[in-house]
Amino acid sequence: MAMVAASECVECADLVFSASRGEQSAYLLAPREGCGSFVNLVRNREAFVSFMRQVLHLIEKVEGHRSYHLRVSAGSELSTGSEHGGRFLPPLSDQLAAHIRQAGFSVFVFADSDRKREPSDADNLLSLDALVDYMDASGRQVKLPITSRDITLRAGAFTRCVLDAQGRPILVVVPNRCVQFQSDCSDDELAELWSLALDVIDDQWGQKDADQFESMRLNAGSFQNIRHLHLKVWMSG
Repeated sequence: MAMVAASECVECADLVFSASRGEQSAYLLAPREGCGSFVNLVRNREAFVSFMRQVLHLIEKVEGHRSYHLRVSAGSELSTGSEHGGRFLPPLSDQLAAHIRQAGFSVFVFADSDRKREPSDADNLLSLDALVDYMDASGRQVKLPITSRDITLRAGAFTRCVLDAQGRPILVVVPNRCVQFQSDCSDDELAELWSLALDVIDDQWGQKDADQFESMRLNAGSFQNIRHLHLKVWMSG
């Protein structure tokens, strides 16, 4: 079944979105109130948690998706990724475009009802002292003579931020406990999941109001390689 594009921008409490629905569905979202950048929103913990909870409620409860790719892109230029629904960008009305400019970022979600895959267990990743051993998105087994502790940059109360094991310009944030969905996180876990890498970036390059990353990406359900949340923060350049 082909995707059916929504023709209007929709406002829902604290967010504005457009949608293309079908067996493959895509959503483009922004906060209703402008904040200038994603980091500015995250620094306002209460506002950020409220916004992300509404995004999750819309995608998981209202639209009924439990398997999807979620991407936060800095700036007003839209980024979907060709591997995750890049052909299916939802309609961009003048109203939604204005909200994205005021927010300084956009949220893109791509869901595929035909995607059936059981992610592997993540027991090995919960141990800081276990050697890195996992299967990447291409199906390649990655085994390295280093531990998660070796590449940890910062440990928070609920999550930890690590370097990418494959040496890419990526910071990775993972919860300390095994959790597959953001909706299963407490407010404290959810806030730290998204803020920890930004704190590391601030420490490295200085605190700024502008976003110093390119995109933040997270998979849920059958889009995951392993049954555990991983927030990947892609750096510019």
